[in-house]
Amino acid sequence: MCIRDRLDPTESPLDGRGILMDQNGNGTLDQETSSYLATTPVPIDDFTFITSALTVSGVIHPVITDVNIRLNITHTYTEDLVAYLVHPDGTRIVLFAQVGGAGENFNDTIFDDQAETSIFAGTAPFTGSFIPFGSLAMLNGKSANGTWMLEVGDFTFKDVGTLNNWELTLTTSEVVLSTDSLGRAVTDLAPVLMTCFFCQPMDG
Repeated sequence: MCIRDRLDPTESPLDGRGILMDQNGNGTLDQETSSYLATTPVPIDDFTFITSALTVSGVIHPVITDVNIRLNITHTYTEDLVAYLVHPDGTRIVLFAQVGGAGENFNDTIFDDQAETSIFAGTAPFTGSFIPFGSLAMLNGKSANGTWMLEVGDFTFKDVGTLNNWELTLTTSEVVLSTDSLGRAVTDLAPVLMTCFFCQPMDG
């Protein structure tokens, strides 16, 4: 454990080290998992693109390390549909597009990068866990706080449905910065030399 903001003259800088911004000073990387549920049904009509919002706020350790989505959609022809998860900063992840053929519904369909089966290989009503079309890991490192959106589009005619509900599950942690070749902590803005409360290699 180190409580200082500069290297001694005889020390070499360490590249690729993690610097934990230890908010509560306990010397450990704190993580938490929380779920948020949108329960208001939204009709899905032919040739429409609907949205449903979830607001996440007050997450103390806001850095995303994992995202899972659970959907319940009633629809009589799932191949008509496409769905996106949209992060508060506008990043859009494709969950599925034109899957299931003439099958019906998404019943407790979970999108999880760690699932064993791709949603493309599943069959309606897609009950269980599936790998989404896009990688939810693209959201890792972003902040959990803000307004998340689920977008569902229907691109053909005759079959309609309802987005019954959806659930967002976020695993988050305290901020960990990375050191560069000069031993400086790198932020999104510029390299800076930070006080480090707990130093560890980035890979463990």
